[in-house]
Amino acid sequence: PGSMILDFVSGGYTDGQPDPTLIVAVSSTHLFVRNRLEGQDGPTTGLLQRPLPVAFADPVTLVYDDDGQRILGPLTHARTVSMAVSPSDSHWIAVTGWPSVDNNKGDESVFLTIDAGKTWHNATGNLRDASGVVGKVRPGGLLFVELDEGSSKATTRVLLVGTSNGILVSFLTAGSSHDSNATISSNCWSRLGSVKEFPVVLTSDVDYEPISDRLVAATFGRGILVLRNAKERLAPIQKSSTCNQRELTDDIAQKT
Repeated sequence: PGSMILDFVSGGYTDGQPDPTLIVAVSSTHLFVRNRLEGQDGPTTGLLQRPLPVAFADPVTLVYDDDGQRILGPLTHARTVSMAVSPSDSHWIAVTGWPSVDNNKGDESVFLTIDAGKTWHNATGNLRDASGVVGKVRPGGLLFVELDEGSSKATTRVLLVGTSNGILVSFLTAGSSHDSNATISSNCWSRLGSVKEFPVVLTSDVDYEPISDRLVAATFGRGILVLRNAKERLAPIQKSSTCNQRELTDDIAQKT
């Protein structure tokens, strides 16, 4: 109650099963969850509230003068928090966001949970080095794409994030689904495509259309870019990556 919801997902899959009750939402400080396995208390209530590992910035909002007229001023570009939910298992959730809208200070991080926010893992890794930027990375537009079909426990998930230098990807695997003790491995971050294929540009949103197998990226000033046969193009990146497979052991203390 009273929270400013900055991103949400409604409906999907939980642990590989269809879940029409699913709601996952995020504010600058909390994750809100309801799925077929937890958070149920009637058809429209029972959202569990769990703290995020860090607090992100709230967007700048318009204010009103004494006559009730909106005062226009500088606004942050869209949301200050981005969230992605796995299409096969809603326990897998990634979040990132702006640490501040007042200045360029603060750490830019990507966090991952595989138990719907009970525990969090820092998945930032080499994000800054892989982006190659000198200033802010501006991670946002998070997206999960799953390369393997079948059981969610056997799925290799690709986590994509838009940055100020195009899209970066990381390949994630876990020993078991929504188990806070599971070992999560990542081959760290790599850029998707060369600068000839994908220009150096702030990428604010990334989406995937499964029927046509296309990635769609919205950029700041360079239009909409489309990658056809996306899964076929993503798979070789994992094999050719120079990053070593690593465990995400930098866990955030358990949240309940």
